[in-house]
Amino acid sequence: MDNYTIQETALLACLNDSQPLKKKDNIDYFRDLTLVHNIFTGVFEHRRNIQEAYPEAVRPVIKRVEGARDKQLLDHYTDIIRRYQQKNIHIIRITDNEYPPKLAKISDPPFVLYLKGRVESLSRP
Repeated sequence: MDNYTIQETALLACLNDSQPLKKKDNIDYFRDLTLVHNIFTGVFEHRRNIQEAYPEAVRPVIKRVEGARDKQLLDHYTDIIRRYQQKNIHIIRITDNEYPPKLAKISDPPFVLYLKGRVESLSRP
């Protein structure tokens, strides 16, 4: 899946379902591929407490990521993404070039979009 692993995309999908996290400050951080990767590896692979390494505004997101790890939610979202891929449903992440620029500018844009059909249709009026 391009520069993301399927688990990192699943993490964004999981966070996407948490409306309180979708604040402008948080959204801006999650437009950075490196940040998503670092949070994923710190919380899921190394199982470290990484909250102190990030600004106060991002800590609630990291707390939610730790909760997703503890509740083993990532497996559920990974399964959904795999099923969507099998059905030719495109997953567009907020960091992807295909993500609609106007949608990215709203105050609480989704971290991921699911698209059945042609990705090019997102760039049309």
